[in-house]
Amino acid sequence: MFSSRLTLALTFVLSSVTSVRCHGYVQQITNAGNTYTGYLPYTDPYMSPTPERIVRKIPGNGPVTDLSLIDVQCNGYSAGGVVGSAPAPIYATVAAGSQLALNWTTWPDSHVGPMITYMALSPSDITSWLPGTSAVWFKVNEMGKDSSGKWASTDILTANDSIYTFTIPKNLKPGQYIVRHEIIALHAAYTYPGAQVYPSCIQIQVTGSGSAFPTSFVSFPGAYTADTPGIVYDVYTNTSTYFYYVNYPEDGIDIKALVSLIWLLDSIHMAVVAYCIYYYLVTNYNNPLALGIGHWSLFMSVGFNVIIAFVVQCFFTRKIHLLCGPRFKWFITGIISLSVLAHLVFGIETVVYLFIKKELSKLPEITLIAATPFAITAVLSDIFIAGALCWLLHGSKTNFKRTDTIISKLIIYAINRCLLTSVVAIGEVIAFSASPDTLWYLAIDFVIGKLYANSLLATLNSRQSVKAAVSDISGNSVHLSDLEFGSGSSRLHPESRRSNFVDFRYEARTQSSSEPDFKPSR
Repeated sequence: MFSSRLTLALTFVLSSVTSVRCHGYVQQITNAGNTYTGYLPYTDPYMSPTPERIVRKIPGNGPVTDLSLIDVQCNGYSAGGVVGSAPAPIYATVAAGSQLALNWTTWPDSHVGPMITYMALSPSDITSWLPGTSAVWFKVNEMGKDSSGKWASTDILTANDSIYTFTIPKNLKPGQYIVRHEIIALHAAYTYPGAQVYPSCIQIQVTGSGSAFPTSFVSFPGAYTADTPGIVYDVYTNTSTYFYYVNYPEDGIDIKALVSLIWLLDSIHMAVVAYCIYYYLVTNYNNPLALGIGHWSLFMSVGFNVIIAFVVQCFFTRKIHLLCGPRFKWFITGIISLSVLAHLVFGIETVVYLFIKKELSKLPEITLIAATPFAITAVLSDIFIAGALCWLLHGSKTNFKRTDTIISKLIIYAINRCLLTSVVAIGEVIAFSASPDTLWYLAIDFVIGKLYANSLLATLNSRQSVKAAVSDISGNSVHLSDLEFGSGSSRLHPESRRSNFVDFRYEARTQSSSEPDFKPSR
């Protein structure tokens, strides 16, 4: 019973990390006023006669995650017996230099990532040609994350009514081509396999008088591997970290080192979590005895959460200490420091007991002596930090409406940060106390470290939005961007302080030119 519950719990953890609510595919293509229906996997196979499409068959709206399979070329489901795709019976005639508008089905907001388009020249009749593993593909267009932080597959696609438009290179030599268009969803790409590829292959006849043709090509499979930059990519923490370093170059070396440390700890933590899931669900699949013993990766994931939380809470505690006036400085930060230190001590104690007990059925024995105090101090330390920040911010109000509005928003941010981590910690305590032998609480514990890491990065990266809001304030209002951590008699000490700004761009660039890039994606 215990082993089956553990299996179910770990399966839930895996699904909570990489779950997919819905996917998508190209459902319509438009060129020069002509509209072509894409291959519709949930209706076309059941129609008689079968509709003729210019898009090669796809098995459904699901992704390809194993980049070594032929499925990554034009879609397929080898695990289910559908190996790769097959040529479509017809093609569309398009002029070089004209635009193809590809209409996707509804795409989930969580599936962020780039959109990339390749082409391959068919050496024979395209309605019977299969590229196989030959290097025949060249890239003609790509969109990633723009300078405003918008992803191609979500923000940009949605803003354009789910239509992605690109230009056939105007000087491309005539011939029959396969257009391979894809979205690479990165929401679960923190490990491999994780990145989700959604390819569609469209058959076209290019007309014109051009003679341009590339000299470098890639193959599918082959263009992407587990080592390809961007295939393994933590879109959550990595984005925030890169966001910070690009746009806050003048921050002190201590803050930069802190961000690097948090990124490193979070990355190692996610690797440990991924290995833990793999160990229980793959290596020891159908091995009930192994499921009853705690693996080192399971316990170390808790340890990394403890360290990340401690580092982040120390950061906020130090800032509160600098913000406080001398009258309350040591009293307030003393209470917060004790709660943060207690959280660390009880966390380390919990991890030590986990290694000592090893058998997961014995975990209820540490509920009162370690696990519960650990969770309580986690909640208390977050509440103390949020409360102190709210008190300090409230004391800086000026009776100027606009300034006070900004301060009120900052207070809400502080409360929300506290609520998020506290609610998660409380939820873990409830899950552990109510049903310790099912290990459902692990699904909650796995994400706590990332919440703390992102709370720190969000605090550092939010200066742009705060500065933008403050820039609209005129008159005698106090500018929050000028607040310096000081030791005056007031809670906040105004002095001059330079603000920095944020921007982030994903590696993939946007090609707006109609000329082909003709560079392989490696």
